[in-house]
Amino acid sequence: MNENIPDMDIFIQIMQCWLKPAGAMQPRLCVQLAMEEGMKKMRGLWTLTVSLALALPVLMPGLALAAKKKADVVIVADTRKLDGILYWWAEMYNESHLFFAIMTMVIIPVVGCVLGWLADIVMTHIGIDLKHRELAEK
Repeated sequence: MNENIPDMDIFIQIMQCWLKPAGAMQPRLCVQLAMEEGMKKMRGLWTLTVSLALALPVLMPGLALAAKKKADVVIVADTRKLDGILYWWAEMYNESHLFFAIMTMVIIPVVGCVLGWLADIVMTHIGIDLKHRELAEK
């Protein structure tokens, strides 16, 4: 009877709670139970909507293409105006992305440590002692 109206189920649950004998269930609890049921339905609807929105680009990539056929994209670094270490770095990127990524992951922490060590030396020379200090929280 009430398959056509999904909110009718919630209304019927509220009315059944209200019509129970006194002391069986408080009206506030009835409304809370009905709201939880409604929230479950909304959560399911939201999950379905988000899933479809995320699946659309994956299932239909042809909609996003401007041309009829797919063109391969090649990403390279422009080395025409580079020399020295910048030229070497750009050529390494062009030849092997894996080696470039590994070198980047090794070089960044090393450079960070060197810069931190240099900052420590500069602060020691200007009189900031970070090794022997009192904490402000005491």
